[in-house]
Amino acid sequence: MWAVATSLALPRPALAQASILEGFAKALTDFNLFVGAGGLTSRSGPVAGGKHGFNIAGFELSLSIGSLSCIADVPNAGSQPLSGDSAAAGRVRELTRALYTEEIKPCAIAAQIARMRMDSAAIAGVLAKTHQPALPMPRDTAWNFELGLGYSQLDGFRSSSATGNVAIAGAINEVPVISFYATDWHVPYGLYLYAGARLGFVQLSNFSYNIRASQTDSITTYSASASGLEEGAVLGIGHDIGVGTLFVEGAYTFRRLPGLSWSLTSKGSLPPLIPLSLNLSGSSLSLGVQIPVYHQPSQRGRDG
Repeated sequence: MWAVATSLALPRPALAQASILEGFAKALTDFNLFVGAGGLTSRSGPVAGGKHGFNIAGFELSLSIGSLSCIADVPNAGSQPLSGDSAAAGRVRELTRALYTEEIKPCAIAAQIARMRMDSAAIAGVLAKTHQPALPMPRDTAWNFELGLGYSQLDGFRSSSATGNVAIAGAINEVPVISFYATDWHVPYGLYLYAGARLGFVQLSNFSYNIRASQTDSITTYSASASGLEEGAVLGIGHDIGVGTLFVEGAYTFRRLPGLSWSLTSKGSLPPLIPLSLNLSGSSLSLGVQIPVYHQPSQRGRDG
């Protein structure tokens, strides 16, 4: 009664916001933390990674957006060949042998059933007519689909200038980053494999060129601001460690900042080595942990 009264008391915009937040909370499954390193593709550009590449750190919220189910694995069990010469009995005989001997993957079995255009009741009918035990048809989730909302920061850049008198300070923020993941659980050794695509907004944070003309000269600082879009692809593998999921993820991201706005913190003009655009595209490798939220099962790493 109180909930009804509260709902009636809220204006429509507030009700809509509450409904969105409730849906978000229900879909939220995991909190991900990750660190890593990467390198830039453009070796001739004005910005390069440090001695060991650039550094990455960030977090991401995972939201479940759906799954694809297929027939689950069943233990090996003895099964007598089906009797009868009908085409349906022959197809069910093949399906039974494949299921019990595990010669083909569960999803492939599901695909066979779809091609046969026979549901479980039809198969059960054929089994009954041929006096065979019921064919186990449990369901299991084979693929999970997730939406990720994340933030990450890249730092540790250096100038590619051969003079060695330029130091780069600042970082690159990726926020928000929206990712789509598809996870396959049927991978050997208890591992899972996932792939995805991402789109995000990238901007410079306290980014500056610090130039010293000679060892005796003072440092001249040139600060830059810029923003743009990024897009990329990811491929990862993980393993359930009980309290969460440990994963390793490789990615390639296109980051282009076509127009940099420079400002001077000291007197002077922009020297020729100051870039007017940046190509920060490159690959990265990250190590992270996925922690389940509330009592929701992990969608990317564990079979719920």
